[in-house]
Amino acid sequence: RLRWSRRMIRTLANPIGRELGRFDSRTWLYAAITFHIACALVLGAVASHPYDLAALTGPAEAWLRWGFSPLYNWKFGLDYTALAVLAQMLRAFLASVGVPGVIAVHIAWKLPLIAADLLTAGAIYRLALRLAPSRAVPLASLWLVNPVLLWVSAGHGQIESLALLCVFGALVLALEGRLFIAGVVTGLGVGIEYFPIAVLLATFLWWRGGYLKGRHPFVGFGAGLTLALLLCFAPSLIDPIGRQGLVGGLLFSGGYSGTATPSLLTVWAWLGYGEARFWPIAFGIAGIGAFVVAWRNVTRGPGVVPLFLSFTLTISVLLDANSLTLFALIGAAALFLLAVVVDVPPLAMVLVPSAGIATYLVFLDNGFSTANAFFYDDWASTGAQLWQVPISERAAVFLGFVFSLGLIATVVLSLAQLGKATRAQWGAATLTGTVVCLLLVAWASQPSIWKSAASSAPTADIPDFATYIAIRQG
Repeated sequence: RLRWSRRMIRTLANPIGRELGRFDSRTWLYAAITFHIACALVLGAVASHPYDLAALTGPAEAWLRWGFSPLYNWKFGLDYTALAVLAQMLRAFLASVGVPGVIAVHIAWKLPLIAADLLTAGAIYRLALRLAPSRAVPLASLWLVNPVLLWVSAGHGQIESLALLCVFGALVLALEGRLFIAGVVTGLGVGIEYFPIAVLLATFLWWRGGYLKGRHPFVGFGAGLTLALLLCFAPSLIDPIGRQGLVGGLLFSGGYSGTATPSLLTVWAWLGYGEARFWPIAFGIAGIGAFVVAWRNVTRGPGVVPLFLSFTLTISVLLDANSLTLFALIGAAALFLLAVVVDVPPLAMVLVPSAGIATYLVFLDNGFSTANAFFYDDWASTGAQLWQVPISERAAVFLGFVFSLGLIATVVLSLAQLGKATRAQWGAATLTGTVVCLLLVAWASQPSIWKSAASSAPTADIPDFATYIAIRQG
């Protein structure tokens, strides 16, 4: 019986071992999906930046409580408003069945963000199948074990993952010939963040190169994009309160509000921010130059377009003087777009964006808060005692340089095509990402946090909601 049992174990284990030994096996992708969901559920229930969560969910809550215009949502479109309202409805349902109020709003707000991360992995997989089939599974899997992705969506609770889903999803839809839907998805992405508009130029380049199906593919894309943009922004433009928020958001994003904080992630940090005010001009010149180069070379293959998009996202982070730390995720997306065309060092795809996001953890709110604010503000009234996280401006500046210089160096070395990524390199990157993700989960699993969370009332609200709403006009 013992010999028979051993034979059975070997029979079952050998195929599994062979599957795990192949990085192009979808077993790795299924494992990464399971891992990401498990980590996100732990982190998502109790972590957030309370002020940002109040800013993101506040307009919908103010509408439901007092009838204040839900369109006053600071540059975002109607699709974002609908998302916020639906999240508040789910929050109310969870609270009605006894879920603590702050946990309820965390879960309700973050479930779409976590779902977007998973769907983006699927879009990366399908895009890579067309352009780099051997890297499809490793890229999609590495996306899901990337600690930057986990932290921005499930930890901080920010919406960059929704915009990135629209970017990757629209690219896949365009190549599959569903141009009208690709245009709609692009427009919905612009309603979340503005950078998905770059997909318009990408689709135009593919059309010019003859890679799109149909008689008038670009017309279909343009019709879908126009319809989505009208749906997203026409209500805010008509509504006086919505128009005020939209204009204010545009001014802030362009750096003309006078309230921007110098970003550690940008190239201007190397120059003491002296010429940072000229960043829109620098971005425009670099973007036009990239488009001209792509236009002249697009007939060489469809991979020219992801290269163009990768460069566009890279300079949008490095040249925008107001780049938030969370935009390190956009830098990560730029590297993944690059990797569907050329070999990119897998470890750099994890470490470079992680350095960018780490600047926030060691120097939160310019040193006025520690990283424990992601938990402590929510649960402080219950006496939670958390692990101490050091504050260091010097470390934050160094990590910012690691991010910006590392991003540039990774792009240059990858385009030079100095070598092909080995299985050991993919394994090292996967292991590194997994370990950092588990560290984040361990941080979010401190018993005092969960004890405090479980003891709070279903009617509890995030601490910064009242303060945030009090400063808004109306």
